[in-house]
Amino acid sequence: MTPPPDDNAAPRSAAGFLSEIRLSASTGGPIKKLSGFKKNVHTVPGADTPATNAFLAKICDTELRAESEAFFQKTRETLGYKRRELTLHSATGHALLQTRDFALEWQYAIAPDCPAHYRRSLLLHSISPAADISSAPWDTLFSGLFDHLEFLPNQPHSVEAVIDAVEALPPTSPLRIDYPSDCHTCTLSVSGVPAEVVFSGHLLTMQFSSPGSPGELFENFLRLRTAFSLSRSTTLNALF
Repeated sequence: MTPPPDDNAAPRSAAGFLSEIRLSASTGGPIKKLSGFKKNVHTVPGADTPATNAFLAKICDTELRAESEAFFQKTRETLGYKRRELTLHSATGHALLQTRDFALEWQYAIAPDCPAHYRRSLLLHSISPAADISSAPWDTLFSGLFDHLEFLPNQPHSVEAVIDAVEALPPTSPLRIDYPSDCHTCTLSVSGVPAEVVFSGHLLTMQFSSPGSPGELFENFLRLRTAFSLSRSTTLNALF
């Protein structure tokens, strides 16, 4: 007899559980360290404006093109893609790697809280339902790249309803929650899961303590999902 499927086992594809799944990460550094910055010619930006972002887009071109081209080659070799199965487009401050299974974007921008620094964002999205994100090739390709996982909840809920549902759980529950006085968002955590979940009413964002591959992040998502399921709360279960 074939055993029933394990609802908590990691699936080959994320599509069975999530819609609009996205993985992201952000790094950065001093603008004056970029190869296109000329100390005797350029001035470090003092504000986050369209003009300073246009300036950044020009001086980050060498780093952006080198990184995206290297990842294009690594993707082609690791996943065995043929020429027609992937493309790379680069523009000022932005690059897009489009493949049959996913899209990966790079974006450079002025760091709003520190205009003398840039922020390099990496976004993985448009993941194919057939993609095996837990496979060894995916792990090799994306290892250590992402520390955020974003997705839409299965059903819309107010932040207040989620807060009330968690606070109604017994003290022995592994779920914990924090929120500001205006309740515009809340942050949930689960004992044993190295991530926090920020819920804003229309979006769930898992913020991990260290970067990992899509498979690693999704494995911890399933651990979180199990904790929500065990709560037996209709509101919390509906989020996943």
